[in-house]
Amino acid sequence: MAEKKGAAKSGGKNITVPSTAALRQQAVRGQAGGAKPAGQQQAKQAAPAAKQGKIEIMASRQFTNWLADQNASLAFTTYQVGKVFLLGLREDRKISLYERTFNRCMGLFADKDSMYLSSLYQLWQFQNVLAPGQKRDGFDRLYVPQVSYITGDIDIHDIAIEYS
Repeated sequence: MAEKKGAAKSGGKNITVPSTAALRQQAVRGQAGGAKPAGQQQAKQAAPAAKQGKIEIMASRQFTNWLADQNASLAFTTYQVGKVFLLGLREDRKISLYERTFNRCMGLFADKDSMYLSSLYQLWQFQNVLAPGQKRDGFDRLYVPQVSYITGDIDIHDIAIEYS
């Protein structure tokens, strides 16, 4: 059951992040140009947040402290909606959530500088392109896709990488 923004229990914290689809729609509307009839503009502005594709998360009150103490971030996938999420802390110690869409993403493996992700018919390899100590927009990792292996529909649920 989804919590509404501001309905935090026991000191929990909520953040609302626009989904990729919502950002894409926003960009398309901004690029479309031209004047729209006033009635159409008002109808779009009055659309509820759920229809704009917002993702809400709620964290327990000690979760941000735990992430900071562990110097950790979390990565997880959900094949039901085809998303990979990267969750961590911003420099101001507030939760940061980054999501991207991959068709039927499931398996995920990460180490210090690389991340592998399986999707419907591909295995993706991402590499951190930041040097040690370097930051980009306040973050110490920037994973960029480097290789995509076409596998066919083989339902990769788990990934393990053995380095020699």
